[in-house]
Amino acid sequence: MNPIHPGTVLAACLDQSLARDDAIRTVAQQIDVPSNVLADIIAGKEAITKDLALRLNLIIPHNQPEMWLQLQFAYDLYQLEHNTQWREQLRHDYDTRSAALSLIDAAASWAREERKAHQRARKVRIKRVHPAQKHKA
Repeated sequence: MNPIHPGTVLAACLDQSLARDDAIRTVAQQIDVPSNVLADIIAGKEAITKDLALRLNLIIPHNQPEMWLQLQFAYDLYQLEHNTQWREQLRHDYDTRSAALSLIDAAASWAREERKAHQRARKVRIKRVHPAQKHKA
């Protein structure tokens, strides 16, 4: 079963005609959130964040912040599990990350070898300088 977006639940809890911009603006001002953000949440375009869950508790006290976060989590999880585009993106990201990690490992290995070569060359220069200084003295 496809869970509903928490914004739908929010609109029902507020028990107002939130289709009107002035009602959204009023509620947004009460919880100190931009009205466009609240409108996007009610429209199902934005997620309810931890901060917003706490703010909603100020105007809807009988609903705990955890409830909003659980609704959002259930909605997000369902969308991720049933979105094939997301799976393809995840595979692509994994392949990209794997390639990037391989490059990082190669670069780190090269840097270690360069550092060792530099240290060996420095030791050789030091050894050459010391005998020459002894003959001058």
